[in-house]
Amino acid sequence: TLHVGQEFVGMLIGKGGETIKAISRDTGARIEVSKDDRDTDRSVTLTGNPDAVQRACDAIEDVIGKAKERLESRADKRSERRARSRSKGFDRDDAGDGRRSPGRGDGLVNEKVYIDEVDMPFRPNFLPQHEDGLPTDLEIFVRGLPKQCLERDLWEHLYRLGASDVKEILLLRRQKVSKGMAYVVFNRHDHAMLAKHKLHGCPAASLPVGGQLPNPADEPGYLLARFSESERCINGRACVYGMDMVGLVLGIRGKCMEQVKD
Repeated sequence: TLHVGQEFVGMLIGKGGETIKAISRDTGARIEVSKDDRDTDRSVTLTGNPDAVQRACDAIEDVIGKAKERLESRADKRSERRARSRSKGFDRDDAGDGRRSPGRGDGLVNEKVYIDEVDMPFRPNFLPQHEDGLPTDLEIFVRGLPKQCLERDLWEHLYRLGASDVKEILLLRRQKVSKGMAYVVFNRHDHAMLAKHKLHGCPAASLPVGGQLPNPADEPGYLLARFSESERCINGRACVYGMDMVGLVLGIRGKCMEQVKD
């Protein structure tokens, strides 16, 4: 019996079970994955002659090893991109969440708008079978946070919910004032999925700020939590949709962006 992290189970099974079926066929071992997903790890039971079991064990470890390498590589690339954005004049302390400060001489305001800030009313109906994401989905987007909520407040709340493996929290601000939105990056997919399920649909007033629950009259809304579409765009064809989402956003020859500009 092997124990496989929840975040790697989907990759081990493969699309339509093709990966695990191929391992079983090639090694001659029977492979069963436990259906109990309440624990952090899932049990994988191998049966067959000793040689077949060993070959299957080696094949599974190879799949998981490659999956870990891909996740670590993507995490490194995200860190590099954030570092480059800071080196190009973005200052989170001065302008907030990686935006350029508003232009003062020409009367124009330059502001970075993340994909997830755009309303997506039909999003849950697009490939709903993938609402729990893939192991590559390590980032969630949260909207509707209390106005006074800081990164530490959100981190402490996630810790209480059991989603404690947080790598980074980016609270979106405009001119140092919170937009009530945040990106939360996790080290593990199962913690990102747990946070998404626990936060989505909860009253905003249920999130303590500074150790105190907000007045429901001041925060009457509800939280929205979903996997980050910005991250999925960055992941290219390796995302849950299996296609380059950036190309769809831009449109043919940038037509979609031209329409937004107009």
